Amino acid sequence: MERRKSIATEIITILKHATAILMETKDCVKLKDINYSCKQIKVIIPDTLSDDIAEKAKVFFDTHGIELSEIQNGKRPFKIQFAYDSLDPNHVVIIDIPFTLNTIRQCCSLLLKKSNIGLGNSQQLVEQRELLNFKSTLENLVAQNDYCKKVVSIQFESEYTK
Repeated sequence: MERRKSIATEIITILKHATAILMETKDCVKLKDINYSCKQIKVIIPDTLSDDIAEKAKVFFDTHGIELSEIQNGKRPFKIQFAYDSLDPNHVVIIDIPFTLNTIRQCCSLLLKKSNIGLGNSQQLVEQRELLNFKSTLENLVAQNDYCKKVVSIQFESEYTK
């Protein structure tokens, strides 16, 4: 549980940084030398874990046409994934899949003293519970920050829509 909170705290720090940039720029981001309206950050939690969340995220981003770029602000570039809003091409949505979720599978394996190859039912159930707990923890942390709760939404991969 403490590890889950620690991971969520790392992610909320990144979200606060991203939302601070949006607040400074009045919900406008400059991507590829073009200004876009941006009023939403979506944190996507995978429906299931994998051994490499970064690889899972790449497949998700490719499947949904989500591009990688940098927010060009006065201080330093900030790497993000973004999708063009399907209703308004002048509006983008920042998308994030927390790569730090890799540690959940490792923690579950240690907890269950896994000795078999593949995922057993117990491991799958524990991972699902931990993903639900992680989402809930992150939602609680977002709710404690006024600007984050205005622009950040957290959803499972299967709930994602552009």
